[in-house]
Order: sequence, then C-alpha cells, then structure tokens
Amino acid sequence: MVYLRLFITFSSLHELVSVYLKTNVVYVSNGDSIILECKVLPNVKSAWEIQIPNVNASNIPYDELRALTDGNEINPNISNINKLAIVGNISEGDYNLEIQNVASSEEGKYRCSQRINKNEIREHLLFLKIKVKPKNIKILRSKNEVIEGEEGNLLNLTCSVESGIPPETITWYKRSSPVKSGGPSVLTISFIPTRHHHNEQFSCKVEADSLLTPIRINITLDIKYNPSVTFNTSNHIIVTENSNITLLCYSDGNPLVKKMKIENERNQVLTHCPKSTCKFTIFKIKREAAGLYKCSARNTIGTADTVVHVNVTYPPSVAVEQDKGRTELQCNPDGNPPRYTFHLWEHQSKFGETIRTLNGSKYLKLLSSLEKYQLNGIYICKVDNGVADINGSIVQSGETSVQLS
Repeated sequence: MVYLRLFITFSSLHELVSVYLKTNVVYVSNGDSIILECKVLPNVKSAWEIQIPNVNASNIPYDELRALTDGNEINPNISNINKLAIVGNISEGDYNLEIQNVASSEEGKYRCSQRINKNEIREHLLFLKIKVKPKNIKILRSKNEVIEGEEGNLLNLTCSVESGIPPETITWYKRSSPVKSGGPSVLTISFIPTRHHHNEQFSCKVEADSLLTPIRINITLDIKYNPSVTFNTSNHIIVTENSNITLLCYSDGNPLVKKMKIENERNQVLTHCPKSTCKFTIFKIKREAAGLYKCSARNTIGTADTVVHVNVTYPPSVAVEQDKGRTELQCNPDGNPPRYTFHLWEHQSKFGETIRTLNGSKYLKLLSSLEKYQLNGIYICKVDNGVADINGSIVQSGETSVQLS
C-alpha cells in the first residue's frame, strides 16, 4: 500500500479570530491510500470535513460542508465510512485522516478544523486530486515520424499532449542533449535549419508524477536544400596537350539532383546528365580547349554551379629572327608554361656540319671581328619548358640561315 503524507502546522495566534491557513494541493493515484496529516493543539477537539460543490434553488453555486469526523469518531452517515480512519498520536497533536483505496468520488476540498474557544477556529484547506496520466503525445506536422523543412526558413517543432494531473514537464532533445524544457500541454522550439540538420533526430519527452516511466517520441528532420556542386579535383587542372582528360562533378541536394550539365566558358553545353553525377571526357585535348569549365545542378529548390580551370601545357614552337642590320639573332619560343631554358646556340655549315657552339640566351650577337663569310651558315636555337612533345623530346629547336655578302 502506498501512502502520501501532507504535513500541516498551525502558527500561534495573538488574538481571538477565525484563522484560514494556506491552501495546499496533494495528489494520489487512483486505488492508493493517503494520510492527510494535520498538526493541532493536543486535547482540543478537532474535525475533518469535505466541501462538496452544489447549487441552491436560485442555481447559485456554493460549497456544501459534509462532516467526515468528529474527534476520533467517523461520521456513520457517509458512504465511505469503512475507508476512513483517524491515525496518529492525538496527545502530541497528530490529527491525521487516512483514506484507503482512494476513488475519484473522494477527490475534493478537505478542511481540518479545531475550535479553540467560541471565538477562535483554526482551519486548513487542501485539495485532494486523483493523478491522471498525460496522454496522446504528438509532434505537430509530423508524418510517419518525419518533419519537413527548408534550409534558411524558420522551422517550429511543437510537441503537444493532453495534460495530466499534476501538470507534466515537456523536454525537447536533439539526439541525447536537452534543448528546452517547459509545458504543460505544449512546448515549441524554433530555429533556422541548414543542410547539416538534414536527417537529424529530435525527440520529445513527457515526464509526470503520474507516470512510472517518461513518454518519449522521436522525429527525423527532412530538410530541403539547394544543390552543392564539386569537381573531383582541385579548381585548377594541368594537362599536357594530346592527353585525355575527364571532368567529373558531383552534386548533393535534397531532393536529389536529377539534372546536371557541363559547359565550357563559351556557354557551349558539352553534356547533360539526368542524375547527381556528371562526367565528360575530352580526348587528345588541344591548347584551344584550355579555359573555364562549369558544372551546374538543379533540383526543385534551386540551382548551383562550380567552375574548374583547365590549363593545357605544350612544348614551345621556336622561331629565330634576324635584326635589320643582321648583327643580332633573337630566339622566340611559344609554349605553355612560358618559362624557358635556353641551351647553347649551334652554328652549322650549309651541309649540316657543326662549326661552333655559342652561349645560350634569347639573343645572339654575331661577332664583328670575323670576316663576314665566316658568319654565314645556319644558326639553331634550342629551348625547353619542361614539356615533352608527342615523340617524348623535351628540347625543341628553331633555326635561321645567315648569308652575309
């Protein structure tokens, strides 16, 4: 048998008045027993009463007092006489009312009173209430334990319950961490969701004295958001001319992306992709194909894109020019990257025989100390930028013929 105990203590009085002490509320589960404890002055007659709501002939509500005890005697005219008893040590001022197997009909306002003399009454009111479990807990707008939201728009999560007695406490949790507590009856949390909230789990827990264990329900967030798009490489791709290159991009969106495309910087669409990944291969890429490539994705929420820069490297072509006075030669390479190493110039006869080699640089001055005929021949400039040609050669060359009279 379960007993709940309420302690009532009377303060001393300095004048003859009727004193109403503080009203309390006590709760008991249906079928349990309770002891309402009232502290009185010893050897002074006391009584317990219950106030029953009623209406008079004019339909005006009033409280009807029904006597339960008179001293140690139980009122023989009440229906629950066998369930009531006065317990406690009267000589020490314990005038306690025990109610066994409490039923809903015994819920109400109880009064413990003691007449000190004809002008002084001390009394205390308390409400006895039957515990009621909260029920029908639900999360508004949830469907199959899922709540939809959209990135950047305010999202309200509202947990509601049919309140019990005594009032319950409601707590929102994000995973296992409490977010907010409150209630009774309803509790809302509000926030601006991002894509990182997608598939997050929240739960609402209801706790009450009437519950042996808390009630808890879970929901999962379904947050809609624009796609994000990424290439499978850095935003700068370096590729050698005549090589194959594959552009591969991925998208992440909710709902899933079903439309993607890759286009070049001239807005020429290279491929369409009806899914969340997109791929395009350029075979034997040429230097003219260098530049920006854009991958874009679309879902029902919006669009997004990203770009990558393709840098095509190639070995230099070499042209050798003579100045007007034919006293200086200039070596002009054209390659990518435009960082060149100049090797030794080679002076050959018209028969291809090497006459001499000269210091390597972009410019070559023809020596004026020699006879002009000695300067005649073929001059070869050799250059590299670290990129091999299709034959695997790093060093490239260009030549010019010098013929001085």
